[in-house]
Amino acid sequence: MALASFSEDELEDAVHWGELAIETQPNVPYRRLLVAACYGLLNRHDKAREHLQTLNAFTPKFVSDFRAGAIDIFLDPKLDDLLRKGIARF
Repeated sequence: MALASFSEDELEDAVHWGELAIETQPNVPYRRLLVAACYGLLNRHDKAREHLQTLNAFTPKFVSDFRAGAIDIFLDPKLDDLLRKGIARF
């Protein structure tokens, strides 16, 4: 639901579903990255930083690999670019 909401530019819904997914499995990197990007795009920088710090603690290379284009989440490159934009400031 979080990925679908994000792809429809429903960022608040993506955060809601992403946070619920994180509660069930907190160490799934894609979930944290998506939520962090949504918070970044919503200008909630404290929450974005919190998720990226947690993500970096359990998988240190994931964010840098994603930023470098070594990892894709969506088939549509525009959506991956939007994710990168959401985490670009952190």
